[in-house]
Amino acid sequence: MNKNIFILVIGIFLIVGALAPMVSAKNFNITSNGEDIFYVNGSSGNSWFGGNVTAVDDFCITSGNCLSSLTASSLGAVTGLGTSWYIPMWNGTTSLNNSAIYQSGTNVGIGTTEPSTTLTVVKTDLQQLFNMFRNNAAVADTKVSMGFRFNHSGGASQGVSAGSIGAVAEGTWGSTSSTRDGSLYFSPVLNGADTEAMRITSSGNVGIGTTSPTYPFEVNKNVSGISIWSQANISATGYITRTSTFDKSKKAFDYIKDSDYYLNNNIINHSKFYGYTEWKTYPTDYSRPINVTKQVEECVNETTEKKNIFGIVLLDNEGNPILETKEICTIKEVTETTYPYTLTIKNEGVSLEAEIDVLRQAVYELKVENDLLKTELCKKDNTYSWCKI
Repeated sequence: MNKNIFILVIGIFLIVGALAPMVSAKNFNITSNGEDIFYVNGSSGNSWFGGNVTAVDDFCITSGNCLSSLTASSLGAVTGLGTSWYIPMWNGTTSLNNSAIYQSGTNVGIGTTEPSTTLTVVKTDLQQLFNMFRNNAAVADTKVSMGFRFNHSGGASQGVSAGSIGAVAEGTWGSTSSTRDGSLYFSPVLNGADTEAMRITSSGNVGIGTTSPTYPFEVNKNVSGISIWSQANISATGYITRTSTFDKSKKAFDYIKDSDYYLNNNIINHSKFYGYTEWKTYPTDYSRPINVTKQVEECVNETTEKKNIFGIVLLDNEGNPILETKEICTIKEVTETTYPYTLTIKNEGVSLEAEIDVLRQAVYELKVENDLLKTELCKKDNTYSWCKI
């Protein structure tokens, strides 16, 4: 449609619009080759163009926007720029940009465009990598954990729990930092049950078999009576004490008697000193010697002059014979005399090792009490040589 025809059509449209109240029940249309190119519905006032409409200047709608003022935002369109394989993120109501999440095949990366595992997270600063949050620390001993699950043949699609690592609020948290202590715990799964096995408290104590260790390392569990087993040596710069050899409600000194208790006419009464136990001896019967002849190999080192295959002595650079040492062994018969012995079983004493353990513990307790005594004495008089001024 050229410019003149368009102006003519618009003029007719305006005239028809002005006359619309008078011809509301009639329609107006312009046809070309039997097809409508402009049509006005006399009842509704709606207009229709059968082809393109070209405006020389602008095209405006009464009480509305002109084409020149329309934007993507006003039309409700989505704008923004993105990079391939980044998961998009809304940064406004109608705008998208890159997020921090990147997908490479079946791997997803946060902070990296080269994820090497199902989820790879990269963070270059020293802040925490991620946080797990639970909004009810006002309840005592609230836990939050990270679980590990495995799929198995015929198992549930979400997998089966294999254990968890988590944190637990110590008591009920308050509004100050001094009331917000937390512990870490480790819970493996045995026979389908997720049970806590180890805990590290806010004070740094480690407990196995206990949720409230009071020592740097505390084990409240044993297998066949053994709590800690080491294939190699265990070294300590301080004391290693054994407290299970006596009643812990008493002190080791309570098990140490005065010397008179063990003496009988100035002779130690072993049954009292050692207790009662079974032990074996093998006394020798010297009245029946037994002679045994056997072959024995005897070897000696012999030094000789070294010779060549012709029997000529070899000399070094200074003309001295070269010496060599060889081991020469011979077999000799020797007769040895042995004596038979008999097995004798006697009952005497608990293990001396147990007594030594008690004595060691007693010495340790004595040292502790002696240190306390020194401390108290220094408070009264710091001139003693052991006082630290």
